[in-house]
Amino acid sequence: MQKHPRSLVIVMLSLACLTAGAQMNKADSLARVIDHRTANDSVKVDLMVQLAKMLAYSDPARAMKIADAALPMAQQLHYKSGILSGYNVKTSLLFITGNLQQGLTVGEEFLRAANQFHSQTGSITANSLMGIMYSQNGNYAKALEYMLTSLKIAEQTGDQARIAALDQNIGNVYNDMEDYDKAIDYYKSAISITETLVPPTPVPPSLYNNIGSVLIHQKKYTAAVEYLEKGRQISLQMNNKRSLVGALANLADASHALGDDEKSYEYGRQALAISRVLGDKRSIANAMINVGAAINGVSDKTLTDQHIDPKDRSALAIASLDSAILLASAMGDLATQEEAYKELSDISEKQQNYALAISSLRAYNHLHDTIVNNDNEKSIMRKFIQYDFDKKAAEIRLQQQITEAKLKEQQLLSYEASQQLKINENELSLSNKDRDLQKLTAQKEQVELTKEEQEKKNIQALADQKDKIHALEIAAQRRLKYGLIAGLLLIGAIGALVYRQSATRKVANQRLTLINGQLDDANRVKARFLGIISHDLRSPVANLISLINLRKEAPDLLDEEGMIHGQQKITDTAENLLHVMEDILLWSKGQMVTFKPHVKTLSVHSVFMEMQLLYAGNGRVRVLFNNPQNLQINTDEDYLKTILRNLTSNAFKAVNSRPDALIEWKAWRDDQQLACLSITDNGPGISTMQRAALFNNEADIGIKNGLGLPLVRDFAAAINCTIEVSAAAGGGTTFLLLFADF
Repeated sequence: MQKHPRSLVIVMLSLACLTAGAQMNKADSLARVIDHRTANDSVKVDLMVQLAKMLAYSDPARAMKIADAALPMAQQLHYKSGILSGYNVKTSLLFITGNLQQGLTVGEEFLRAANQFHSQTGSITANSLMGIMYSQNGNYAKALEYMLTSLKIAEQTGDQARIAALDQNIGNVYNDMEDYDKAIDYYKSAISITETLVPPTPVPPSLYNNIGSVLIHQKKYTAAVEYLEKGRQISLQMNNKRSLVGALANLADASHALGDDEKSYEYGRQALAISRVLGDKRSIANAMINVGAAINGVSDKTLTDQHIDPKDRSALAIASLDSAILLASAMGDLATQEEAYKELSDISEKQQNYALAISSLRAYNHLHDTIVNNDNEKSIMRKFIQYDFDKKAAEIRLQQQITEAKLKEQQLLSYEASQQLKINENELSLSNKDRDLQKLTAQKEQVELTKEEQEKKNIQALADQKDKIHALEIAAQRRLKYGLIAGLLLIGAIGALVYRQSATRKVANQRLTLINGQLDDANRVKARFLGIISHDLRSPVANLISLINLRKEAPDLLDEEGMIHGQQKITDTAENLLHVMEDILLWSKGQMVTFKPHVKTLSVHSVFMEMQLLYAGNGRVRVLFNNPQNLQINTDEDYLKTILRNLTSNAFKAVNSRPDALIEWKAWRDDQQLACLSITDNGPGISTMQRAALFNNEADIGIKNGLGLPLVRDFAAAINCTIEVSAAAGGGTTFLLLFADF
């Protein structure tokens, strides 16, 4: 059930580990130093590269402009170190921003420059970056080729830190290829190397998180928890929030699989809170799935302690999963959507909401078919890669046999040389005695005879060895040809089968999805507009007509005070009717598929002032507006005002009968730097049906409830706003609006 991305190590791109504010202050200071340097020299190039690295994640567009200016300057100065650093940071920025095709082009230029300057460090970094980008493109064969080249150079230099980083990246590639055993081997190798580094270096928590993720895939949940707990502890020590989110999300998965939903829910809540601070939408979606999947198994006490009514757990689970689906769909993350639809179908079935269960199951099956097709492509790619490795192994074995044959030939030549040396020694030891001369002559003849026989044997052995080598080459070529033919036939058969199955299922699913979508849309629009016509339009118009007719046909029934009261009643009714019509128009506009909010920076003070003027005429209810921080929000103005107006109108209805009626709006920014707006009233509290209208798209809004809360729900989702509602024990309701960065 693993759905959390593995951490890729970009070798040589060292980024400053500072808080956002401190990092921007340091970057601004460095930018001023660069601006004051009038001469274009190597020092200025190094400062520009350093500034680009510092801004890589906080402001990548600005970092790219700086890198684009630094690289030509280094080339004009023939500054080799600056050229390599410029290519490094530019290639890394293209990868970070997702421009992989352009990144591969610049990476090739980086690699050529490193080879031209004979820079082993540059070659390691360039090959590693090329491998990472090919891995992201799904070309695992190319990715492994570049990464193994980088690893070979790093081993030659003895740079253990780079070897550990490359082992982690190679493990990530095998993880993506679903070769989990090899992935774990490389991850553990990276850990072992890191633990031996001098000076001592902490093991990156992402390594433990990755091993835990693989073990979850292999359904070894208990072992996975041990590794993930190590990753969580190290992330806390290093204040590495991104790694901490990965560890918490995977711990939530493992705990859910082990049946401990209490822990799974807590881990999911922690991951969601940190992900919102980071603004990582993929992590937010995954954490919402964890929370939605586990909340039904959480005790009533746990929910009550968090001010959540246990009766609302199912509605909250569905709302959390719906939000995850919307986020994943916006990012094009098929795996996360698939997991969310699966959990949503299971939960809906348990609640006997079979319509939602069936529609969610259909969506899950459609996504599952798409992902299975992608997995089939990965399987075919793995077979090609394995075939290449087997071919290379056969070539290595053949080269080894040739080397052994050459070694034997050298041994024969050495033996011949030693025999010649003995003959020379015998010639030097000749004496004038005939007996010794005859003896020496006999020995020489014997040696020559032995040498001749040995040469014949050597020649025959060499000929036999060459015949064997030739036979091995022919056999290897024959196996290669047959293997290639068999592989092509297998790929063709698999491809035809996959295509046929995919086409059949795709046509059927498209027809079902189209028909069901049209029916659902028609029913939803009909229900909502009938509710509007029955209540939100008919009732105000009827009241307005009655008051006008009374004033026209029987003015003598009203005294002066009654006339004033009636005039005010007509004005209030007309204004309310105008607001309702405006909400209906905005809601209709919001239902358009292609409509997008217009985001700009709004002053909460100006919005509160407008609200204060709008409700100034009702003196029986005190309305307070508290904005001590002069908060500003990036959002759509119409959407925000409509949400605030509907919540305020609902609050007026709730406190209308109380003599001490009080409504209070507050605005602040919390510890996670999220913009927060809240409205609190001292009315009787919110009902279950009204709460369902906020958290469930399928809830029946009914005639009495009107369009207000569903409109608030739809508009809040459109501007990336999260709504939380709580009710006090003695009465009263608080709506909390949390605005993430848009």
